[in-house]
Amino acid sequence: MVLHMRSLVVEAGWGSENHVMFLVHHKSNQTLSQTEKNTILLLSNIPTEFHSLCHVFTDGEMKAEYSGYSEQRFHPHITFAHVMRLHPKYELVWFIEEDVRYTGRWPTLFRDVELFANNQGLQQVPDFVSFEDICEPTSDWVYSKECEHVFDRQTQRHSLGVVWGWSQNLAKALIDRLKKDDQNCYYEVFPPSVAKNASLNSLFVPHSLSLKKGIVKTGVVCQHARSLLLVRSQFQEDGLSMMA
Repeated sequence: MVLHMRSLVVEAGWGSENHVMFLVHHKSNQTLSQTEKNTILLLSNIPTEFHSLCHVFTDGEMKAEYSGYSEQRFHPHITFAHVMRLHPKYELVWFIEEDVRYTGRWPTLFRDVELFANNQGLQQVPDFVSFEDICEPTSDWVYSKECEHVFDRQTQRHSLGVVWGWSQNLAKALIDRLKKDDQNCYYEVFPPSVAKNASLNSLFVPHSLSLKKGIVKTGVVCQHARSLLLVRSQFQEDGLSMMA
């Protein structure tokens, strides 16, 4: 894990001229001061070399801002949107799950996405980027039913959230839904559906994905295309797409 974090700092960060931040979830219903958060890092098993790159957040902090937040459900998109609101200078932010491993080079991947977007005729930064299908879920998928109180199935979009690119436009649209409209649902549906219904630009970049099953479940970007495992006739796709 430490080597992976270093590779992100060196390649995804320095090598791509990006800033890297590690989001650290501290399970507490309190809202902590920065001094208390620094103490949490010092007492953690996170190597000190990464402490200056860490953003510690608590359940209490998220609940105070967003009533739809629940520590019982996996809603990382709330934290993503919150962090982007705190850092408005970043036009596009990549969110990478901690169990993702990329077999290539991060600078090449990010550069290719930019080149592909330009080739598609985009005149601006895409608002939502995913390496898995952005599509209408099947009617029998449990999370599709869970999200029907926010979006009917025809206006829902789903995409695997292992590596996502978000714009500030998407973060703002999400926060509006979360705070003004008090809406929320499953994280692999809510962000792509918000992008769809807010008429934002979504960019699907087909890329080989693999899931390693066993004692440790790890999602890695490598050789077997997960997208091909889908019964594609059951899905409705839209947005820009491109072949790598």
